[in-house]
Amino acid sequence: MAAGLLVDFGLALSLPKVEGPLQRIEFLGIILDSGKQTLEISGVRQAELLGLLRSASTRRRSSLKRLESLLGKLSFAATVLPGARPFTRRIIDMVKTAKGARGKVVLTADFRSDVRYWRDHVACWNGRASWRAPSTEPVVFASDASTSGFAYGLESCPAELERRLPPRFRVGAVRAGVWSAERGDAARQSSSSEIQWGEFFCPLAAAVEYGDLLEGQHLIFVVDNNSDVGVINRMRSREPRVAGLLRALCDVALKHNFTFAAVHRAGVDNVLMDWASRPEFHRFAADVPSLVWPEGAVGAVGVKFPPLQRPASLTYVNSRCLRFGRGGNSASWAACW
Repeated sequence: MAAGLLVDFGLALSLPKVEGPLQRIEFLGIILDSGKQTLEISGVRQAELLGLLRSASTRRRSSLKRLESLLGKLSFAATVLPGARPFTRRIIDMVKTAKGARGKVVLTADFRSDVRYWRDHVACWNGRASWRAPSTEPVVFASDASTSGFAYGLESCPAELERRLPPRFRVGAVRAGVWSAERGDAARQSSSSEIQWGEFFCPLAAAVEYGDLLEGQHLIFVVDNNSDVGVINRMRSREPRVAGLLRALCDVALKHNFTFAAVHRAGVDNVLMDWASRPEFHRFAADVPSLVWPEGAVGAVGVKFPPLQRPASLTYVNSRCLRFGRGGNSASWAACW
């Protein structure tokens, strides 16, 4: 027992393998830092992963075994790096498709796009805040979409953040808009089968527009679409257009270091956003007192808003304001009005 110590349960504890107590400790290639409250992959693991990514980014073909090895490393890293998992979905699909195929696997443009993103962002992901106190008050955005328009707005946030927000971004501020005809969004959203994309557009638009104001916050997206709630919380989607929005949302979260989750609110309870997503009801009237009459009647449509859902302002935007970068992996906001 020179190298160990017998404990009460009859198990031998190997003292040479014992570490701590420390605020920063490595376990199976993952570094836990209780001081910074972060998780990160070790330098050795990171260097190994970057080497594989650089090699993959220069190839046009690859063996299935090499792809599976890369995917295994990425899956390990994605357990630690927040927002990384959506950038493995297309690689997973390609590996599944290649199962049983003979010869080398042709690497697609989507594969190379995600590999480049991993290669360029591993260092940015690593060591970002990964846990928060359960009592931390989240930033809550509510939203809704219809075949004619969309709306999103800030429903609640910590008091300290509220004091720093410009008036147009404070609690009660609502963005309402119509789908862009020039980008084809209007034609697509006229079909109810495409509404999942429209519903997901709103949380992404809110995150992009608020940008660095969300630094270090935890966001809750309240959406009227159960499918989108699942996509956001599980970080994956097999629908290519929705997956593109998910990657863009994760890109914004990485840039501004915030975490996010989603909850569902049925349309019957999502009164303000349901109303604001239909421009035929409000016609983008900017005078808020005229929007909410004493008895809750709005124009020709009777609407009674719950106390926490009364609009403080209504701003007109257009879906073409949200522009995607190369490969659908980044997003930026362009002020069109």
